[in-house]
Amino acid sequence: MLSDSGPAGKELMQESAIEADDVAAALLAAIEAEQFLVLPHREVGVMYAGRAADPDRWLRGMRRQNRSLPSQWTSLRSAEEAGPLSP
Repeated sequence: MLSDSGPAGKELMQESAIEADDVAAALLAAIEAEQFLVLPHREVGVMYAGRAADPDRWLRGMRRQNRSLPSQWTSLRSAEEAGPLSP
């Protein structure tokens, strides 16, 4: 799967990528525990909580990370520069 993510996916996820079997095991364990939210990466729980607690701060961090990527890796940069979406 990682090989299909392109250069951005490989660069950003290479160190933390997990196998499909690991995701399946986490999902099965969550189903058995009747758990709604399944987070196979332990560190994602902390990030998810931060996102919920302060979405504006989380968005600033994501935008900062996006700006640090080479332009050919992301099309979000042009959307961000265009400004907010119309209602």
